[in-house]
Amino acid sequence: MESTQRHSLRTCLSYARWRSAEEIVTAEGQTVNEPVLNKAGEVVGHKVKRHPATTIAKDSLASMLRASALFGFDPSSRSRLSVGEPTSADPFELFMQGIGADESHDAEEALQNSR
Repeated sequence: MESTQRHSLRTCLSYARWRSAEEIVTAEGQTVNEPVLNKAGEVVGHKVKRHPATTIAKDSLASMLRASALFGFDPSSRSRLSVGEPTSADPFELFMQGIGADESHDAEEALQNSR
């Protein structure tokens, strides 16, 4: 598996985890009540704690943002990308140039000659 494929897969998995965690937080709230026990093991009260899904959502979002930088999704990372010039003519561009012209055969020939 190539590096780009691994980053794509990692981004997809992070998105799935983030979305799942956000759905849980939306349904259950951002906090949970944890029981406070005395030495005998009896519940004597409750302590409000952050819902564990909020941490999963935060970590997954951070992972998505790191991975998205590799694809140039923000201006800073986009400026660091180096993309080479195309090595052959774009078949769709050649097709579009031939639309409306009576010589559609010329576009086909140009495509064949560019290969």
